[in-house]
Amino acid sequence: MTSQALTRTIDCHAHYVSPLAVKAAKDHPERYGVRVEALASGDERVLMPGEPAGRPLPADLLDLSRRGEKLPGFTAQAVGTWMDVTGYRLPSEEGIRWSELLNDSFAEDLASFRGSLHFAALANVPMQDASAAAGELERTVSRHGFRGAMIATNVAG
Repeated sequence: MTSQALTRTIDCHAHYVSPLAVKAAKDHPERYGVRVEALASGDERVLMPGEPAGRPLPADLLDLSRRGEKLPGFTAQAVGTWMDVTGYRLPSEEGIRWSELLNDSFAEDLASFRGSLHFAALANVPMQDASAAAGELERTVSRHGFRGAMIATNVAG
């Protein structure tokens, strides 16, 4: 009996923001503490309190289906929230709700994804509250099968 080695080519650092989260933030800015701004270019950007205006949300950042096309030869991608929208400067309660929204909408998008690329999801966690961050990581791993968290290099400076 011969064994064949499984070969995977993995992109180990990528970002995603669910369009579902962007829509919820537009519809309920008071709930999440963030605003979504429409730009003259037709793009949008998420405005985080206490931070300079962020970069526009690129189309590829909002679309899981195009990733296979952009990564020929890759079989998997480790993907977490775009660092521009982590929400680390939000008050704790809003930061928790924002992280939950980002993670739950990401999980929903992954559940409906039908492409050939495999994703290892990494949670956004509210780093301004260590206990809440640990709780959100545990929740996303147990409920959604996320593989860990992706965190920025600093929390609120």
